[in-house]
Formats: sequence, C-alpha cells, structure tokens
Amino acid sequence: MRSELPEALQQDLARRWRVCRSLSAERGCDGLLVVGRTDRPGDLYYLAGHRPGMGGHVSRGRIRGRGFGALFLPVDAPLVLMTTTAFFEGIPFVQDVRTDSDLPQLIGDTLHSLHADGGTIALVGEDVLTLLLHRELLQHLPRVRWVPADDLVMNLRSQKSPYEIACLRRGAAIADQVGEKVRALIKPGLTELDISACIVEELTHMGVTRALATCQSGVQRSGEPIAYPLASSRVIEAGDMLHMEINGAYDGYLIDICRSTVAGRANREQRRLLGVALEMLETTIGAIRPGVRAAELGAVAGRIAQREGLGRSFTLEYGGPGTYVGHAIGVGVDEPPVLGLDDPTPLAAGMVLTIEPGLYRTPVGGCRIEDEILVTGEGAEVLTALERVWWG
Repeated sequence: MRSELPEALQQDLARRWRVCRSLSAERGCDGLLVVGRTDRPGDLYYLAGHRPGMGGHVSRGRIRGRGFGALFLPVDAPLVLMTTTAFFEGIPFVQDVRTDSDLPQLIGDTLHSLHADGGTIALVGEDVLTLLLHRELLQHLPRVRWVPADDLVMNLRSQKSPYEIACLRRGAAIADQVGEKVRALIKPGLTELDISACIVEELTHMGVTRALATCQSGVQRSGEPIAYPLASSRVIEAGDMLHMEINGAYDGYLIDICRSTVAGRANREQRRLLGVALEMLETTIGAIRPGVRAAELGAVAGRIAQREGLGRSFTLEYGGPGTYVGHAIGVGVDEPPVLGLDDPTPLAAGMVLTIEPGLYRTPVGGCRIEDEILVTGEGAEVLTALERVWWG
C-alpha cells in the first residue's frame, strides 16, 4: 500500500483486502483476480485505485486488451496490479505495478512468477472480459481452476464504510451548490449547451473529475430518458420543459442527481407531470428501510405512475422507455442493487442509492427528479439538500 494515501483510505483499503482474502479462502481459492476496463472500472478501482486509460483499441499483434487492467490479490502474499498502458488516472493503491500491452500474457507471467499458475483462482470480471481475452487467458493459464466470483467484490462494495460515506457526502454537497447556480441561470434564450457548460465548469472548479452534464429541453428531447447529444445547440423557449443531470466523481466517488423544470411558467399539465414525479420520488424515499427488497421500491413508484395513467411513460416494466426507479452508487454508477421489479436484494444500512423516477414521452415532454439517499438503520437519510421544486 502506498504511504502517500490518506490514512483513512489506507485503513479502509486494509479492511477491503482483508475481507476479500477471507472470502476467497472460504471459497477454496488461492487468490482473487479482478479485471476491469475503462468504462467499467468499479471493482478494480475499489481494490487497486486503477481506472484503465486508452480504451477503444482493437486487439492486434501484441496489443491485447488495451483499456483493460487486472489486480491479483493472493490470500497470503502482496497484491500485484497489471496495466496495459502507463496512462491512467490517479495514483494506484498498490506498490507492485506491472505493465504490458498484452494483458492475458501479463496475467499469465505474473501468476507464474508467484507460483499461482496451478491453483484455484476466484475471477471477478466475467461480465467485463471479452470472449477473446477470456479465451487467451485460459490458453496462458491452462492449469488454473477458475471460480466465478463477480458477486464477491460487488457485495462488499454495496455497503459503504464510514470513509466512503464521507466521500459521498462531500460529493453530494458539491452537487447542491452547483445545482443552485444552475437553477438561477435557466431562462428562455439560452441553449442546452450553455446550461451543460455551466454545470461542467462549476463541477470542475470545485474539484470534480469526469464532470458530465445533460440538458434536454422541448417536447421531443425532454421526452426521452437520455437523448444524444446529451446537450444540443437547441435554444430553450418559454414554456419548454427541461431536465438536467449533474454527474461526476469526487474523491473517486460518484455524484448523480437530476432536476427538472420549465423555462418560464409551467402550464397545468406540466405541473401535474412534475408533481407526479415528485410524489414518486418522495414516496419511494419514504419506503426505504433495511430489509425492504429493491423490487419493492420499483413497485412503489410504479403504482403511482399507473394510478395517474402514466405507466407507459415510466419504465420498461410498465411499458415505458425508462430503465428503473433508481440504483446504488459508489465508485461506479449504476451499481447493484438495481431498484427494478426483478431485483430481490434486501436493502441494508450503509447502501447509498439514487432515486430517480422519470416520466417521458407525454404530449408536454418529460421530467426526472433524482436525489442521493443513504440507507440507515432506521430508514433513509437524504444526502441531497438541493430544492426539488424548480417550477412555478
């Protein structure tokens, strides 16, 4: 572990590694191999502080798996981080960093050097590895017995430590401040790009990395959960509905909130739509407590949408275009549990969720309101303090 890391992080990393070693040993494994890639670095970042860079390259010649990275965590030896380029974000948590453009070869050589090429290894990253990389990994390590273990690290990540909750609190406070500035800016005559640029600039100024914003206005663009481009040169007109995402990472932990409004005064149908979304948010938050299953929260919001005749404007589960009513966040976005009708995961104290009910493809457009929520022993603590009602 690197001595330049904050003491609180060092202590938390020691806990993470200790638990992973123990769980790997319980499954009869000699170690844990964690694979991540540029767009899905969560497990790898959580344990190694590594977010692979330079993704998008095809595998040709000795370039095999660029944009991927891997961590080997033996149950009784120091960790080794394997990277495909020297270009990545931040300082890895691990001292032993090995780099080669051929990731399967690098993993094979590393495990051979540690005399782990004939043992039983828990593999985290099956939903990340490509077929090519998986096939070549098996070729380089034919004697290894692989045990699927994607759940091992993800389950550990789902309940945040005090260190992680403190990071998420700081990020939520930044989103509150940025949201207030954006709310004061919105008016007819601006473009979506003007608003998104303000969000990104303010987030970046406050130390947020990978700042990202959406701004979707008008009947068609606001009527979609996500429309590309995420913000356009469209000029916002009086009476337009619009919704905006405020995203990024602070201290490695994600920020994810959304607000909706109307440029100028809202008409009756717009107020009704926004009011229903607000009721879905507040009622879902009110239902959060340890032991409640993720699927139950999706049903809470769904019942309200159906009562209002808006089921087909809600999620896919009700015939609409949205994905779900929310998800967990941490070092990754859209972490489990997923708050949809088919996720049976019981909530537990320490989980951090985003609740984001949206209503889309209506005659007046669409809206979404999203807050970050900490599951506590008694129920829920709303981390997002930003005013929810932005319409008049």
